[in-house]
Amino acid sequence: MRVFGTFEGGPHYAVGDLFTEMETWASLADAKRALWLRAFSGGRVVRDGSRVVDFDEHGLATIGNENGGTCFPALVPEKCRILLYGFSGNAKRGFLLAADYPIAALSLGPRGGVRRDYC
Repeated sequence: MRVFGTFEGGPHYAVGDLFTEMETWASLADAKRALWLRAFSGGRVVRDGSRVVDFDEHGLATIGNENGGTCFPALVPEKCRILLYGFSGNAKRGFLLAADYPIAALSLGPRGGVRRDYC
């Protein structure tokens, strides 16, 4: 199941616009792995398999190219999270954002694992 979300890296990262910062992963497990890789990257380049989400003028989303190696400096691991959003549709016709608020958040747990909290 494809998941869509935006990444927040702590106090040094501004909360982005949904339509410019949205990313997608092939599964929830891939999104969790991406969060963990980014949080503990130490400012090094990360290739986590995320893909760009492109929106047209009607709000229809299509999946773009894979994000290249991205550097995430000045992260605060315990503040990192990925906000997950609900979408409907499919890859052939496009995806439509169900609501402009997150349905769940991925964050790091107290022992270094990734937890999911429903919003």
